Amino acid sequence: KFIKEQGYAGMFVTDHFFNGNSGVDRELPWPERVAEYMRGYEEAKAWGDANGLDVFFGIEWNFKGDEYLLYGVSWEWLLEYPHMLEWSHSRLFEEINRIGGLMVQAHPFRDRPYINTIHLHPEHVHAIELVNAGNSPYNDSMAAIYAKHFGFRTTAGSDLHRNVLPERGLKGVISPY
Repeated sequence: KFIKEQGYAGMFVTDHFFNGNSGVDRELPWPERVAEYMRGYEEAKAWGDANGLDVFFGIEWNFKGDEYLLYGVSWEWLLEYPHMLEWSHSRLFEEINRIGGLMVQAHPFRDRPYINTIHLHPEHVHAIELVNAGNSPYNDSMAAIYAKHFGFRTTAGSDLHRNVLPERGLKGVISPY
């Protein structure tokens, strides 16, 4: 509802996956973990369908500090790979390519106390997040230099964790459809 009230036509739900800051019980059997993980998206999708907001599914995947937004994945895909948390960057990238999805490095130059090293994997991403509402302008400027150097396509996101406008406002992309 908050996103719709801000004038957006759609949104992606990219909750932190099990290898990140996820509230899903890691002791649950894989199918139950996936079902619990999908619940937030499904509730947002049902609300969106009833109220004219397009809601899409994605994942925020964490490799100990470097995070990726995965698009084109599904509930069925998650169920198929109960050992996916053991995958390397290259294996994840291969699997995302195989299904025709996108792997976008989220906030690649984020500077936070919990991130002790910036990890870049230009050979294992389709795009990078150029602008993130949770970043400082300096972090985004570094991402712009990186994107230009490698010729990456870019995205923008709000990194919204609650129904409050971030200090730098909401961020997004324009799409013709």
